Amino acid sequence: MLKTWKYSLGGVLLMVALVFVFGQFIQATPQPPTIVGSTSDTLTTPYGVEVTLVGIERHSTQLLFHLHAYNGSQSAVQLAVNKGDYQFYYIKNGRFTPTPALAGSDLATHPAFPAGLSKGASVDGWVMFDTAAAGTYPHQLIYRFGSVKDTACANLQDKSTCHPDLAFKALVWNF
Repeated sequence: MLKTWKYSLGGVLLMVALVFVFGQFIQATPQPPTIVGSTSDTLTTPYGVEVTLVGIERHSTQLLFHLHAYNGSQSAVQLAVNKGDYQFYYIKNGRFTPTPALAGSDLATHPAFPAGLSKGASVDGWVMFDTAAAGTYPHQLIYRFGSVKDTACANLQDKSTCHPDLAFKALVWNF
């Protein structure tokens, strides 16, 4: 079943959609959800794209995330375009921070996660996180696969504190 969480990060409202065997709605929280997918879990977007965090390799200050995707939808899909939607992120100081592109030396043994995937196809690829450059160690990998217009409120009981905002649809792995 589909679980949906909404929470605000640096003035941006985030909607996290995940597929689980069981389902219930969780109230808005100021912190990211802690019970979501973990390493080796396959999470599925509402569009039928299954993404699995296969494993994590540690190389000095780099974390390399091995991902597998299967497109079960009826059309080609975008996967990782390194801007806005369809990108991998981590949270730093309450803000979305995109994962950097793989360096040329990494690409020889760790091919980058591709930009798109044909219907019915599957693919393996990698994304990187550099703890030295980021100044933090992430405990979540977030795959943002879309956004929708929404409303954010400073006080949910007072509608005068509400304003238009953008909600992101994302898969989240904890590790």
